[in-house]
Amino acid sequence: MANEKPLTKTTLMAALKEAGVATKEDVREIVGQKIEKLEKVLASTFIKIEKRFDNLDETIKGESKKLQRQINDLNADSPTRKEHNDLKEKVDRHHPTN
Repeated sequence: MANEKPLTKTTLMAALKEAGVATKEDVREIVGQKIEKLEKVLASTFIKIEKRFDNLDETIKGESKKLQRQINDLNADSPTRKEHNDLKEKVDRHHPTN
């Protein structure tokens, strides 16, 4: 034991590394790599979601225009209140319900 050198941080780190124990730097590097991969996956996912929202927005705009045209067509084919009342008076005059 007298021949043994005192344990220093450097020798301890070397011994731990040789034994396969991860150092703080090893963990920092591994975590950094995982974070980079996760950031890439998230960025890709957000791009896909954004495209889906854009497509949905376009679909909604198209359907909205289609509904507006249908409403306009209905309005064009429907009589006004005055036209309806005039026609109702004629029908009631010629075919009374009482």
